[in-house]
Amino acid sequence: MRAAAFWVRELRRNVIPEAVMWLGMRRLSFDERDEFDRHPV
Repeated sequence: MRAAAFWVRELRRNVIPEAVMWLGMRRLSFDERDEFDRHPV
């Protein structure tokens, strides 16, 4: 069980910030595409 707690802590520290960054980047690119569609050049 100690190993499981260790892995959970590692996942929280490493994977969750990565997922947050990835989701933020995806949302940013999605917003930019939306802006581009609304204001065609």
